[in-house]
Order: sequence, then C-alpha cells, then structure tokens
Amino acid sequence: MIKDIELPLTNKCNWHCNYCVVDIHNRPELPFEEVLSKVKDIEPGSEVTFSGGEPGILKREELELLIKILKDKNCVIDLLTNGLFFKRHMPLVHEFGKIHYHCVEYLPDDIEFPNLEFDHVFYGLVVTNTNFLDGSIHTMINKYPHIKFLLLPDVRSQKKINLNLMMDFFNEHGDKVHPYSLNEFITVVSRW
Repeated sequence: MIKDIELPLTNKCNWHCNYCVVDIHNRPELPFEEVLSKVKDIEPGSEVTFSGGEPGILKREELELLIKILKDKNCVIDLLTNGLFFKRHMPLVHEFGKIHYHCVEYLPDDIEFPNLEFDHVFYGLVVTNTNFLDGSIHTMINKYPHIKFLLLPDVRSQKKINLNLMMDFFNEHGDKVHPYSLNEFITVVSRW
C-alpha cells in the first residue's frame, strides 16, 4: 500500500496570511537535520508532499538532497508553494509530480500568477461566499486568462458555500476553471 505523506520542510514563510491553517509563525523552526531524519525514515514508493511554511525558503542544496533521497526510494514527490519556490528554484520544478501553487483566499492586486506552462502545476484559489459575492473570484479569473484555476471550497469556515452561487459561477466561468474544481466541491459538499 502506497503511503501518502505530507512533509513540512520548514516553519518559515515569506507570507503572513491570516487564513493560514498551519499557524507556522508561532512555531519554532524545524532544524534541517530533523527533516532529513524524517525523510530517511520514509518507506520506499511513498507519495510525499513537501509543505511548510514555504518550501522555497530552503537552500537549493538542502532541497536537492531531500529529492535525491526520495527519488532513490522510488517515491513520488509533490509540492505545496506560494510561488517563492518558482522564483528561487525553477530548475527543480521538473522533479515534482504535482505542484499546488498556494491557495489564495484574499486576492490582493499585487499577487502575480505567471504562465509556467507546466501541466503538473495547479493554481489554487480558496473560494468563500464572500469572494463569490464581492466579485473578487470573477476578477481573478478574468485577470489571468492563461490559467485554469483550481477552485477549492473553504473547509475552515463555519459558513458553508452557497451551492447556488457555486453552480452559477461554474456555469458562467466553466471554461476558465480547472476541471478538477467541480470534483473538489462535490467531495466537500458530500461531507457536509
């Protein structure tokens, strides 16, 4: 049986998002030796997701070592990033199975989503009733026509997503939304 492991590489992050579910800024830093020890204990053939904090903060040589150890064990490696990884470590992007570009709930104008032209990069946007209603999801979708955003329902909120708003949005913008989005919503709604 393949093990699915999320591996935090660091508690450091270059963003201070108030919606972060990890609350990383109030935790002590993870020593690299501790991360390396955990990687060495991972079973061969596992699917490992690098997370954090922001994995892009690590040094290139640290990332290369972690990747080599896992690849030697025939592990599949995925990545969660807010985009810093692309800026600092673009040559390593081909080492990952899936890359989930940071999910953004509040959509400030200064966030840029470059066209990376990699099929394994998923640009995630967290959807709430608020950003459906205030139009910020519509604005983001229209601002970046080169991207099919993977829309993710906000599972942290006590307020459930208005299904009528969601279906109206999918009907209006279905060609600009990643096809997996509807599955994400159906999976979450079925748990409600």
